[in-house]
Amino acid sequence: MDQEVVVGSQQAIIVTADSTSEAVAVSAADSTDVSISSDGISGSESVAASAAGAEQDLHVSAGDSNETINITSNITGVRGETGPAGPTGATGADSTVPGPTGPTGDTGPTGATGADSTVPGPTGATGSTGATGATGPTGPTGADSIVPGPTGPQGPTGPTGPTGADSTVAGPTGPTGPTGDIGPTGPTGPTGADGVSNIPGPTGPTGPTGATGDTGPTGPTGPIDSISITSNEVPTGLVNGSNVNYTTSAGYISGSLNVYINGVKQALTTHYSETTPSSGTFAMSDAPLTGDIITVSYQTASGATGNADTVDNFHASATPTANTILPLDSSGKIPTGVVNNASLDTTAGELGGAWKDWTPTLSGFSVDPTKSTYRYSRIGKWVALSITQIGNGTSNATTFTISLPFTAASGAIGLAAIVNNSSDGMGLSRITSTDYTVLSIHAGLSISYGAWTATGAKACRYTTIIYEAA
Repeated sequence: MDQEVVVGSQQAIIVTADSTSEAVAVSAADSTDVSISSDGISGSESVAASAAGAEQDLHVSAGDSNETINITSNITGVRGETGPAGPTGATGADSTVPGPTGPTGDTGPTGATGADSTVPGPTGATGSTGATGATGPTGPTGADSIVPGPTGPQGPTGPTGPTGADSTVAGPTGPTGPTGDIGPTGPTGPTGADGVSNIPGPTGPTGPTGATGDTGPTGPTGPIDSISITSNEVPTGLVNGSNVNYTTSAGYISGSLNVYINGVKQALTTHYSETTPSSGTFAMSDAPLTGDIITVSYQTASGATGNADTVDNFHASATPTANTILPLDSSGKIPTGVVNNASLDTTAGELGGAWKDWTPTLSGFSVDPTKSTYRYSRIGKWVALSITQIGNGTSNATTFTISLPFTAASGAIGLAAIVNNSSDGMGLSRITSTDYTVLSIHAGLSISYGAWTATGAKACRYTTIIYEAA
């Protein structure tokens, strides 16, 4: 196809394309003509040419053999008539460079509603609450809820109803109130019947009187001693199972206080202590029980002390020595440990009968009594026992024995305060020919063995008995 384009007044450019696949030639009519050819223009190539004239500027470009070749010049000529439109060239390949976005066109008509989406869209903002509609009619009552609702507020207390009939079920016992004051001591009960007493043996014959010695010279007159002894006094202080502090009516000499509970002598330091002798105070180790009887004896004054070292040419010595005089201690007593078996001609016992403790063996118990004292005093062959059991034991037999500190030579019997299956009572303490090594406690005042229970609380509260040692 041939096409002539006039550019300026004296120039003409001819564009010739032999075929869609042939070279393209551009030529001018005068000496400034320019011709450009391409052996094969591809879709991505461009060809440019410039006119040789000083006032000419010519450019030729082509995309490929199927595209229109545009020729431009900066020389404006007379615009000729528009030629007929050439045929539409073939559609070129898609551009790899995106063009600018055109303006948005008018909104087209709404299409038909599509099928419901299977993907939930985002939740829109909550609209304002509309006006409340009229209350509808009450529906039928639903089934009872199985979930308890919250507890409502406490309503006001209603009026007290009439008193109901007495309950036949005992309510729980309330807590024990505080212990009230101790009431006055009741009157003394009648004296019980006399128990079986020990029968002293016959008095032996009196030995012959020895010859009278020569009378010694009369010594100087010494100062008059004055000793005051108080006995069988009841001290002041509550006897209620908790109090331990008591006071005598006057101050006593240290070491001279003797304390008895229910007639049983207590041991100094073991059962009581002298708190302040000059003030007459003392303290028990364990509080006496309500009903116990406490008595005391003590020395309130001592005589003047002499300073002689010899009497009839015999010297005084605190240590037992041949041909010496044994002095008394600061309490007017023979010094402790001086007169004993070692310093006597016999081993039958201690002169003075000091109380001593012993540890017996008990039978008839699964648990032995507590707070117990077992004491004896022996003078020659005579043995006195004092037994106290304040806390109960647990019985496991119908018998009750306590081993003796010394084997007996004969039988003996005494009274005993007892506890049998938690009940208080009176019984007997007895040494029989069946076994001279134990003291049997009877649960009654019968000579036959008492009816001890094999269970429950069991004890010999106190008993005293005197017997002859073998």
